Amino acid sequence: MNTVNFQQKLFESVFLLAVCDGEFHEDELNEIKNVFKEFIIFDGMNQESEINKLISLYNQKGITILDDFFEEIKQHAFPERNRYKMIEVLLKITFSDKRIDKSEIKFIQHIVNALELSIDDLIMKFPNYATVFLESSLDTYDFNFSEIDLLKLNNN
Repeated sequence: MNTVNFQQKLFESVFLLAVCDGEFHEDELNEIKNVFKEFIIFDGMNQESEINKLISLYNQKGITILDDFFEEIKQHAFPERNRYKMIEVLLKITFSDKRIDKSEIKFIQHIVNALELSIDDLIMKFPNYATVFLESSLDTYDFNFSEIDLLKLNNN
């Protein structure tokens, strides 16, 4: 998979994580902006344009956007370093608003499964987040999507 496609999938994962609890917090938006600046992989991407595309796609597909996303990342052979980078970025976003929702944990767990990452390896790489990887009950989606207000996001 080339860098552009990984870059897009990584950004899509960040966006979906931020909205999977049914809310898009200002802290999460700020953390997305920080992640955009921090990781060189996002160089050349237009943040506002990408967010607007994803909001439009979400509004068009609704909850099925998650199923499509999980299937897409299962089909790509990301290099190992990219798979761990995706988890690292998602953990930063998850803990940016100082509260952890069950839907965010489940989202990360589904990503871990789709990327076929070892729980033991994840715990070794991210020991402070072991409970995220050990949390059980992956059996059903518990995501709480709601309509996203494009104007509200553009005003932040």
